[in-house]
Amino acid sequence: MQKTFSPRCAKIACLISIICMVVLPFSLAKHFMLASEMVAHPASTDFYKFYISGLRLQSGTTMYWQYDKASETVCDPSGPLECFTQARLGLHPNLNSPAFAPAAFLIARLGYETSWWTWFCISLICIFVTSWIIAEQLPTNFCGKQVTTWIFTALVLTHPVHVSLSLGQVTPILMLLTAAMFHGATKGSKRLAGFILGALICLKPFFGLFFVPLLARKDYETAACTTLAIVIIGASTGIWLGLSTFIDFTQAVNSITWSASNWNASLFGWVCRIFGGSENRPLIDAPQLGVLLYVVISMALTAALFIVNRKHTQALSNCQLQDRALTQTLPTMLLLAPLGWIYYFPLLAFCIPSMIKQERRFFQSALLFFFLAVCLIPQALTLAADLNDTTQQLIEASIYFYALAGLWAAFFITNPSPKSPTLITQSRE
Repeated sequence: MQKTFSPRCAKIACLISIICMVVLPFSLAKHFMLASEMVAHPASTDFYKFYISGLRLQSGTTMYWQYDKASETVCDPSGPLECFTQARLGLHPNLNSPAFAPAAFLIARLGYETSWWTWFCISLICIFVTSWIIAEQLPTNFCGKQVTTWIFTALVLTHPVHVSLSLGQVTPILMLLTAAMFHGATKGSKRLAGFILGALICLKPFFGLFFVPLLARKDYETAACTTLAIVIIGASTGIWLGLSTFIDFTQAVNSITWSASNWNASLFGWVCRIFGGSENRPLIDAPQLGVLLYVVISMALTAALFIVNRKHTQALSNCQLQDRALTQTLPTMLLLAPLGWIYYFPLLAFCIPSMIKQERRFFQSALLFFFLAVCLIPQALTLAADLNDTTQQLIEASIYFYALAGLWAAFFITNPSPKSPTLITQSRE
């Protein structure tokens, strides 16, 4: 269906497009300039850890290693292979799951600089394609083709995307897979959506929370395809790398001591700031109590997610069901993930179509957009929190957590029902 603008909206759309045409080149130039600086300082990026994992796989060594705090030596990318294959390195380990091994193996086949730029360009392409898929989910009477450029410009301007690109993180890949999953689900391709979700869970286990809305609305076909994908990918990885790789991955994750960082917007990070268990001075030094509280709240939020997605499953359209599942699961997922880093926040962009399609009171809509905007603000606008100052830990270091929790609450409060009108429930064709 072709989208048309009213004369007034056409003028606004033209103005937005002109702004994007001016802003986008400067934004991309800034990202490329930063990428050229980061390639000269590999140890400052997460991509370097992926690259080392690939080199270790090529040498027949496990893709994980132990962090040696006493060692300040970081191997040069062009250095001898023996430097990377030691059991202990002066660098924090790669925390991607074993399912990431094929990607790590492939990027290490190239020289470091070539692989960095290849990864950087692929990341930008993933963000652009994601923008196009998000635009396709917007109301049919809302926007034209140029909205893809609008969304892409908005994304590359946000702080979380800036962090993800500068560190060489996997978030753009996760965005593309999530977009493909959502697109398949809204089009009725349950098997495709299920297999993509299985791949996402293998890459980042916290995506497993999407099982909750699937089971709540008795979508057993998608759940079965997801399970099958997990089994196939897991078995293939185990055969290739050995079961010990999964043990190494678990040990690498358990070695994390920086959960209280202000980049961690999850519930676990906030609990660590209060009860300890990380590299900070807690308000109450009782880490076991903190873990117990985290488990109890996580169970309560998971139960709430199940109950809300259980309601009105017969009365809502498939598009409404998918919107509800995505907008409520994504914030919950980032809250419950032990490491809900802010560079995962671009995934929240998938909440925008539902925020636009679902009619809400002005206050409700303003609340949603406010909390989403706070999630995307630059870290420079938040004070650098002192790990030994409990007041700063609860205020400055927790801004992203409070914003994410507020967004979660706002979506649950504005949960769609058969009586709540929508602007349109049909995506663009």
